[in-house]
Amino acid sequence: LHPAAALYERFVNIEKSISEHANFRETLRKRGVKVLTVREILRHGLDRNLRCRIDLEDLAMGFLTYQADSVQGESTPTSRDKLNKDLKEHISDSYKRLVLENMSPDQLIDVILTKPTVTVKPSFRDTGFTASYEFEPLTNLIFTRDQQITTAKGIVMASLRSSQRQHEIKVMKFCFQKL
Repeated sequence: LHPAAALYERFVNIEKSISEHANFRETLRKRGVKVLTVREILRHGLDRNLRCRIDLEDLAMGFLTYQADSVQGESTPTSRDKLNKDLKEHISDSYKRLVLENMSPDQLIDVILTKPTVTVKPSFRDTGFTASYEFEPLTNLIFTRDQQITTAKGIVMASLRSSQRQHEIKVMKFCFQKL
């Protein structure tokens, strides 16, 4: 949506980029190179290993943020206290854990790659809550050469300066530990 703020040098056509990257991966595979995407690595083992599922949920816990918006509007002190108590429960880590446990693997991966913040506030309708959403997507994760270097003794994780790229290190470290 804003190439310069996402650290891109020029405008991005996402469909063209996806196509070019798919062609690049296919060219490498034809030459005998094993190529895995970050999504494939994150998904790896989930169908046969419960530990992989739990580890992915744990990673997603750190990428999903719930926060409260204040109780507003006309309410009595008693109803305001109840709303605040209910709100605290619905932005707690235990509630977030339940939400993540019920997500599909692709939903968990989307949480990790989009780093959402959900701002919850009370509502006097329906479920009693309403939410707004803000995303901080890992837009540069396609450039998986940047987050680390490989030496004869192993992988050295980088310390990227740009705030847009800070969370990529966590994802790539997780991927390398899975491999």
